[in-house]
Amino acid sequence: MARLFRILCLVAAAGTIAVAADAQRTSTPRGAPPQTPPTVQRQPLRPGPPVWEIGRIAKFACPALVKLRLPGAEILSSSEVMGPSFTPPGAATEQNLPPFCRVVGRAFPTRASNIMFEVWLPLKNYNDRYEQAGNGGFAGIINYSGIAEGVRRGFASASTDDGHQGQIDGSFALGPPAKIVDFGWRSLKATTDAAKSIVQAFYGAQAKYAYFFGCSDGGREAMMEAQRFPTDFDGIIAAAPANNWTHQFTALAYNTQAAYNPTTFAQVLPQSLLGVLAGGVRKQCAGHDGGLPGDLYLTDPRACVIDWTKIQCQASQNPATCLDAAQVAAVQAIYAGAKNSTGTFYEGYEPGSEDAAGTWQPWITGPGNIPNFFNFGLQTAFGEGFFAYFVFKTYPTNLFTLDMNTALGQADAFAPDLNAMDPDLSAFHAHGGKLIQYAGWADPAVAPRGSIDYYEAVRTAMAASYAQQQDWYRLFMAPGMGHCAGGPGPDAFGNVPAAPAPAGQGDAGHDVLMALMRWRENGAAPAKIIATHYQNDDAMGGAGAVEFQRPLCPYPALPRYSGIGLGKDAGSYACEAHVRTKLDGKLLK
Repeated sequence: MARLFRILCLVAAAGTIAVAADAQRTSTPRGAPPQTPPTVQRQPLRPGPPVWEIGRIAKFACPALVKLRLPGAEILSSSEVMGPSFTPPGAATEQNLPPFCRVVGRAFPTRASNIMFEVWLPLKNYNDRYEQAGNGGFAGIINYSGIAEGVRRGFASASTDDGHQGQIDGSFALGPPAKIVDFGWRSLKATTDAAKSIVQAFYGAQAKYAYFFGCSDGGREAMMEAQRFPTDFDGIIAAAPANNWTHQFTALAYNTQAAYNPTTFAQVLPQSLLGVLAGGVRKQCAGHDGGLPGDLYLTDPRACVIDWTKIQCQASQNPATCLDAAQVAAVQAIYAGAKNSTGTFYEGYEPGSEDAAGTWQPWITGPGNIPNFFNFGLQTAFGEGFFAYFVFKTYPTNLFTLDMNTALGQADAFAPDLNAMDPDLSAFHAHGGKLIQYAGWADPAVAPRGSIDYYEAVRTAMAASYAQQQDWYRLFMAPGMGHCAGGPGPDAFGNVPAAPAPAGQGDAGHDVLMALMRWRENGAAPAKIIATHYQNDDAMGGAGAVEFQRPLCPYPALPRYSGIGLGKDAGSYACEAHVRTKLDGKLLK
């Protein structure tokens, strides 16, 4: 079971499913020896910050940091790591690291709290900035790959386990209620405050800018920061945010009821038919929504109106080439979103890439080959973890017996601490903060339209036009991208360490963090971000062969093929608001 719950940020890479917090994926094929990615020379944004060297630390040498006194926290150890490789406890070896000071700390805002965090401080080439990396899933681990990437880029970087250690299956919720509060938001604040004090002590000055970067649960954490602690960060990246947590996890149970037989637990839609479904959708819609006819994904799934008579089995048709009535009904339910007697309470998942590695098979329809859930997908396993440990305090819990009316109410009891849905971001805006949010249209974990719904809720709450909101908050929808990264579309733009921009393109036009930094520090808003799809989804640290590139556009715009070129270059696409004639005929503007 523990192996399973480490995967909320699971993504596809060359057909291999990798498990790591905050959607860190690997492109090493299953069974292949690990490879050290080549060092990519990024182009850091340097508007004149000092460059720190060993011996020029202003106050504390690294080993002396252990003596630093912090309110509500303590430093357990501080030591120099000279690199270029380092193996964190319980995690994969990180390569290409600069020398850094590793600080291990613990925060205890309540007697029941035991919030572990780490801060990594570059010993040279410090860029005068602080970055906090979000976690993933039910957390329980430090996001080492996130903070390792931070120090590679010159940041003082920190991450927390969200207040519980090794319990990445949700069972920590059986403990004191403080554990759920720590997971929901308190560990974030405790880590931020402690880390900033450590940065101040080590370098003799606070970082000039502070950034937060998280995906999935880390995206939820990013929204928590913007809503609860609006002055803590100057720039925030909220990727595929699971910010409507209680509704999403209730929807995981809803989708389980749609995707499996409640008596035999057999799959309603076997893996062999995912290609039939996705192929039938693309045949009708690909090339009519801004993309190309041969795309293995849809650029704007909202524009796709499916004629099910072309996918559902007709009389005497080979059942291997079509879906029967029960299978069509299951798919339609998953597309339409989770419902109860009051209506839809969580958005549905999008058509067009159901057959892509890392999407529907491991997440929705199974089998996920997960301990205790071999026939099920990750949605079922995470739904079980939430209802068994958070809601009912009884394991196991039969998701098939849940009534969506009562289940949603029971889940929402935890909304004040877990959900990050407050649309009033005026304090963050007044602070001068910049917010970039992105989501993949092929995400099988966090429903993509949830990002659009929240963006629109903020715009309504703040009575803003699109132009006014884009002055400080931009949403990018990535066609064909899965959960945090992966998928058949343009999915690499510095969004996870294993999905960098190509070598020589590590700039603000191709890297989302660089784009945020340039926006916040120089005032240049990202008009687009060029995303890359590597051959075999293998980035090789940025040195992989590029299959194609496309721009990601600020919502409501999406890329539209101009008809110039073969469509493999980003220059063949323009960012346009789409006329969704198949849907409602309205122009988004």
